[in-house]
Amino acid sequence: MKRVLVAVMLAAASVLGACGNSGDDQDLTESKVRLKSGESFQGAQSCGVDLPQCTSGLSCITVELDGAPAKALCVNEQTLCARLECAQGECAILESYPARVVCLSRSGGASGSDDSVSSNP
Repeated sequence: MKRVLVAVMLAAASVLGACGNSGDDQDLTESKVRLKSGESFQGAQSCGVDLPQCTSGLSCITVELDGAPAKALCVNEQTLCARLECAQGECAILESYPARVVCLSRSGGASGSDDSVSSNP
C-alpha cells in the first residue's frame, strides 16, 4: 500500500509540475520490469474486465515484463514488488482496473532521495 501511495503522490506531483515551471527537470520515467531470478508467474490466472475476478487475497495487476507483451494476472499485491526488479527506479503499483506494475524513476537533473516523498506513518 505504501508503494501505491508513493506512486500516486509522484504521479500527481508530475502532473501538477507540468502545469507550472517548464524548466522542471524532475519528470518521472518508466523503466523495464523483470522477474527476479527463480521467480515465475506460471500458474497465475488471467484476469481483466471481461474475465473472471481474482480469488480472495489476489489482485488483478497488469505486468509487462522486459520483452514480453503485457498480461493482466491474479497476483498477491503485497509481495509482487519483492518478486520483481527494475532496470532503474523503484517498483510501484498504479491503481486502476486492472492495476499496473511499473518501475518509476526521475529523469533529467534530479538529485537527492525520495525520502521527502515517502514517509512511514
